[in-house]
Amino acid sequence: MKRLSLAILFCFIYHLSYAQKYEIGFAIGLSGYKGDLEPTANFGINKPAFGIILRKNFDPRNTIRLSFNSGTLSGSDLNAKDELQKLRGAEFSSSINEIALTYEFNFMSFNPQIKGEIFSPYLFTGLTAFDFNPKNNGQELQQLGNNSSTPDGNTVVKYRQRNLAIPLGAGIKWNIYKRFNVNAEFGYRYTLTDYLDDVGGYYAKNDPQNGFTKGMQRGDLRRNDSYMFGLIGITYTFVSSRCPTFY
Repeated sequence: MKRLSLAILFCFIYHLSYAQKYEIGFAIGLSGYKGDLEPTANFGINKPAFGIILRKNFDPRNTIRLSFNSGTLSGSDLNAKDELQKLRGAEFSSSINEIALTYEFNFMSFNPQIKGEIFSPYLFTGLTAFDFNPKNNGQELQQLGNNSSTPDGNTVVKYRQRNLAIPLGAGIKWNIYKRFNVNAEFGYRYTLTDYLDDVGGYYAKNDPQNGFTKGMQRGDLRRNDSYMFGLIGITYTFVSSRCPTFY
């Protein structure tokens, strides 16, 4: 009887502490881009975005998240302050779709079953796989072969339209009602490509209309482009707890 009582008590404590296991939900917000066409757009999120969220909470501070996010990136030299950039005249728009596996660290203990543990700021990082396809007026820009990786202009770049990125961001989460949680976050994706906007390296062909010749620098000095999401999400928690075995 004593062993059974201890088992029940331990199971109850275990349930209170660790029952908040899985969350599933969705997010809406904005997406944006920073690169050769928008070099100063540190927080330039201006296109609609949405996402799907799946979380596993290992304990009140450590969480693994699998998410799918989709948005739009765009940029135009016509909005630039630099006259030479305006002269280049590049424009693009691209859908961006990513699958991200990230680790979240809660600065405060987050366990809505315990009073006072219903709110926490958090950081996240991990690995993202994404695809993109820059276009201008319906034309797929990658097919035009505008970029060269060498100053002679002879090595035309056929960049991959699927790539990887390192996400890094911060947010806040709070429990609004029983098993429903809300989070708001902003995160950068530091990509491994310089061609989100189809601009990089050197000109692979002459552009006599704007006065650029083959081999002239086309992109800026930054190695790679970035994109970002600002999202507000809501999740529902599925309680899953098992009593440990006592011997």
